[in-house]
Amino acid sequence: MHDMRESDSQEASAKRQRKDRGDPDFHDGADGIDHQEDAEESLMEIGLNSFLSECQVEHTESLDACLSRCTDALFAIPEGVVDDKPVRKMLEEFNFQGMKNPFVFKSPLQVRYIWGSSIGALSSFSPVAQIALEIPSECFDEKDHLNHRYYAKRILYLSHILVVLKKMKKDVGISNARWSKTCIDMRKPCLELSLKEYEGLRVEISTAIPVETFPLHKVAPERNTLRSATCTVEGRHELCSTPVYNRGIVEDMLVLHAASELTSLAKQFPRMRDVMVLLMAWASQHALLEGYDGLREEFLLEVLKMVLSEDQIYTVQWMHLFRGALLVLANETRFSKKGVFVETRPVPGIVSAAPSHQAWRKSGDPIILIDSTGWRNAGQRISAEVLHQASDCAKSTLKTLQEAPGPDAIDTIFMKKTNPLLVFDMWCKCTVEMPTSRRFESDHGTRRDVENSVKNVAARGLGDRATLVRLVHSPYITRSNAKGHLVSISHESSDVILGLRLDALKASRAVDVGPPADNATAAKEFRLFWGDKSELRRFQDGKICESVIWSTDESNKDAVVRQILDYILKSKSPVVHVDIPAMSLHESLIRSTISANKEILAERACIEGATKLGKMLKSLDDMTLGVVNTQPVSAVLRNTAIYPPFPHELAGGHSIQESDLIPRCLSAIDVFCQLEGSGKWPDAPAAYSKMKAALGVQLAQSLKSTYGIDAHASEKFVDVLFEGFAYRIILFSERDVAAVQKKAKSVGWSVISPEENIPLRQDHQGLISSLVAAHPSFKNCCRLSKLWVNRQCLGNHIREEAVELVCAAAYTTHVDIGTQCPASSSAGFMAFLDIIANHPWDVQPLLLDRSIAEEAGRLMIRLRAVGRAPAMFIVTGKRNEGDTVNCVGWTQDKPSKAVMFRARALAKKAIKIMHRYILGSARDGSTHSLPEMVFSHPMKDYEVLIRLRKDALDNMVNQNRFAAESESGERVSIKATLLPEESKYCRAVLSGIPRTLIENKGAKAIRKDLLIGFNATEIFATLLEEKYGPVAITCVDILGGNTIGLKIKPKFLAPHEYNPDYSCPIFDPMDIGQNKVAINFEAFAQDILSVGAGFVDSVDIQTQ
Repeated sequence: MHDMRESDSQEASAKRQRKDRGDPDFHDGADGIDHQEDAEESLMEIGLNSFLSECQVEHTESLDACLSRCTDALFAIPEGVVDDKPVRKMLEEFNFQGMKNPFVFKSPLQVRYIWGSSIGALSSFSPVAQIALEIPSECFDEKDHLNHRYYAKRILYLSHILVVLKKMKKDVGISNARWSKTCIDMRKPCLELSLKEYEGLRVEISTAIPVETFPLHKVAPERNTLRSATCTVEGRHELCSTPVYNRGIVEDMLVLHAASELTSLAKQFPRMRDVMVLLMAWASQHALLEGYDGLREEFLLEVLKMVLSEDQIYTVQWMHLFRGALLVLANETRFSKKGVFVETRPVPGIVSAAPSHQAWRKSGDPIILIDSTGWRNAGQRISAEVLHQASDCAKSTLKTLQEAPGPDAIDTIFMKKTNPLLVFDMWCKCTVEMPTSRRFESDHGTRRDVENSVKNVAARGLGDRATLVRLVHSPYITRSNAKGHLVSISHESSDVILGLRLDALKASRAVDVGPPADNATAAKEFRLFWGDKSELRRFQDGKICESVIWSTDESNKDAVVRQILDYILKSKSPVVHVDIPAMSLHESLIRSTISANKEILAERACIEGATKLGKMLKSLDDMTLGVVNTQPVSAVLRNTAIYPPFPHELAGGHSIQESDLIPRCLSAIDVFCQLEGSGKWPDAPAAYSKMKAALGVQLAQSLKSTYGIDAHASEKFVDVLFEGFAYRIILFSERDVAAVQKKAKSVGWSVISPEENIPLRQDHQGLISSLVAAHPSFKNCCRLSKLWVNRQCLGNHIREEAVELVCAAAYTTHVDIGTQCPASSSAGFMAFLDIIANHPWDVQPLLLDRSIAEEAGRLMIRLRAVGRAPAMFIVTGKRNEGDTVNCVGWTQDKPSKAVMFRARALAKKAIKIMHRYILGSARDGSTHSLPEMVFSHPMKDYEVLIRLRKDALDNMVNQNRFAAESESGERVSIKATLLPEESKYCRAVLSGIPRTLIENKGAKAIRKDLLIGFNATEIFATLLEEKYGPVAITCVDILGGNTIGLKIKPKFLAPHEYNPDYSCPIFDPMDIGQNKVAINFEAFAQDILSVGAGFVDSVDIQTQ
């Protein structure tokens, strides 16, 4: 009891002290770090304890015993001269000229855990136990810190250790001993052990040396210890400082002291281990540990030590220590500007005075966190870009903990792994010419020097277009010979990869304005950098400035970034080729016969035509009820149509297609037309519909008489041919909206067709249009996503509105920790794929408004209980305050669970392909381009393929060069046998109208034969679904495909009980008297040919 009261007193005292001194990181009450364990906090702590128990690797007795046997074996190695012949080739990489005296091996002074392993922080996220061997100082000469001598002897020492461990691995419980495949420090490869009893756990063996081995002031950051590292100063070659080389030696001298400090601190705060595991899990899940410059264990441990020393409030509850570490990481400027210097404490054996703060700031390290010795920078390998990412992640995590401090936060923070592709908006892969000089001549190494120069040039060239340019360092790969001896340390790839975060509004800027002409020094520097691209221009405000002009492409706003990188990297760095793989995806949006510029002109003409028509409708004064308002509700009018329709000659437009055939089918462009209110509407629904149809006839006649516009009224809409397009006017009044809402309250929204749901369509148009206006990349993101859905033959199952909503989630509520709102269309497309593939559709709705998360969750549970929950559960938000939450109607009836399962599998496959092409070093022998791999579809998965007659299709203009299907496997083809006149009639109806016929009969006579809103492929697919739906799933690309796939349901692939409800004449009886049938695929093909007579060319059946 006394201990508890004392703890509470310390807690209250610490809290008062922080509040009194006005600590900016202090939060009182429920908004920040408080000490009231409410229900949500308690539940979260229970969940975190469960999470820790699953992912932690305990230091069991058997693990310690195995490592103890290894240690005993190392201590038992006799003293002796080590032959450098086996690793001589590796030592030549260091330009090592040999040793004056033979290297004598001596047993290590001690073997102990280091870094996180020293406090037992082992987990499945970082399954590596790190230990260090302390090499006796007698193994080194006085000046071995110079010119790679220390590093060469270190390799000799570990090489001798490896030989011994390989011989004794069975006795000590080791399944394998080898050089670690990759290494962070190019000069310090490590050994790696695999333990028999711990599959998946690795033991990494590095080295340590006593602090008195070398005078620390001789390896200070400002000293030169590598004579080949020179720089040019005023035309003279001078030795430059080698902080990177030096810190590798200092790290080995101080690593055991750091381990001792951590062990002592962990005894005072036992749950420090749990917090470290949480930090490593958090960093691992959000892609912060990857790469040479990623967050390191030693940095996070030093942050924890700093938090514990700064404020005792964090020692009371371990979850508060985790939050405290995030608060420190969120303040990135603390490390990058002046640096953080922990209070120095004396260390036995160190007599040299620590470097000054100014010396550390001049060392070149972008991140400075100096430990208590004053000699070690825990942030030495971390780049400013990674710390910026970590800061963003920390801020997002703290926000999540504040908004939802319960079990849901655990899933968001620790369970969901961030897709590395989503961290940046654009990935640039540069092929460089590496210098022929030795890789280790400079301080950073030749490879790192080249990589840094490429990054710096790219960052300067992009300027404020990019908010972050990160160099993704390729790891150093160790190579060993057959006997296990180290042969070389090199890179797997010669490519330099850059990750770019873009400013969405500035990235597509066409002009870079430089310094004014009267600033001679700055203007000269600007011209020197940009070369012949720079030109002197006068701007509208009268200023005369240096500037750089870039050509713009309205169909692909990311193209400016590509131009800049291609020009500046080739001219100012050793880059010979610049590739932005994801940008090639835009090529799939270009139709094979029509340019992108013509598509933009057609889209503008369509939108302008709708605007002009709306004004005309509202100006009609001879209507019984006037037009109050018009609202476009078509994809092309919200700029998200994959392929905008083109002006049609017979609809009053100027054709931009050069062809002998004029299309017979026109896309219907829906426009809502609201009539003014009236109390004279009939009450009966049928009479109301007839009255509205009569007003439609009146509207068509008024357009004809007033403006001479060709309009045709039907019972449900009015088709208007205007400015080359077919606008479908849908009349409604306030009564229609009220009727829909009343029906929804009585029978539910799921009964109402989304096409007839006026409020749904209005809200959707407003939502998507606002996102198109706010985010320049959203338009092409929707187009790419819709194209992918159709090319995977899912267009008849997933409505385009549902695709747009998933894209909207990628730009609003589904921005993960560690990522940002996409600033490029390719990044948005990858986010769309990630949501389709990884969102837990079975248990969690996709939200476009986080404030209704609880209501949406309860709604999903209720609908699942009665079997009415859609497979693609999307909730947008409330239309009005007080409304109930509902799943959007666009997914209420489709896709099915089977289709959604397939969509997720295809999305995961596409993500893997993009990861390999963008971040991989090779294409696994593939000769296909990225668009071909992403947008092609494996037709071999379908048992039946229906080939449509290309000359009878109206959608072949939508074909692009990436639309070809992938392999379809071995099949038997059954051709259609039609009378010539049948085939000729079908082609004549659908394929197009000859120009000669229009010239002979006149446009007015032919105009009545146009088919508005008629998609033959989609209609035929619907017929197939109605007839064969119980037996097979129909999959088709309704945009530009000429092949329909039928996937037979597993139940019908084997003999099964006959069901008379299946009226398809495609089953043959099996054994007599057993009432079992099986599919007769030949009869199936003939039945399909009869249904699609004149439209189907052949049916291909998969051979068994």
